Amino acid sequence: MTKPAIFWATRGLLAGGALLASGLCARAWPKDREVRYVLGSQASSVVELDARWTEEATGESVRDASFRYGRGRAPRVVRHEPALVNGRYSVAMTVVTDDGAGARRSTDVLEHVELAGDGDSGRLSFDLAPRLARADAPTPAAGGTEP
Repeated sequence: MTKPAIFWATRGLLAGGALLASGLCARAWPKDREVRYVLGSQASSVVELDARWTEEATGESVRDASFRYGRGRAPRVVRHEPALVNGRYSVAMTVVTDDGAGARRSTDVLEHVELAGDGDSGRLSFDLAPRLARADAPTPAAGGTEP
């Protein structure tokens, strides 16, 4: 091989290696994800929403989000954009509701999600409204029976 050919071959290998390395690093780089916590018709009673994102592989808590509202002020859909790398996560959510008479109730929800690149479009949605509605349902009196 001539010197110019060796020079260009070396440059080509270096450029290819750089592209490969940048592609591998891009997979491990955090991406902004749009997360929606859907409160729906239960939003008027929600006063607190906390979410903790934990990597399942390491058990490490990587993101926390807390939202506080006056009674009747929570939106029907709470949005935020955490930066998260691809992988499996446990999302522990706690929603506190206020019945308007001073009684507060806490509802815990645990979800497992997998973020896998651009296939998830960077959007996640957790529909919390049905769980909040069940939590607000009346419970039978002691010794009573359900209808």
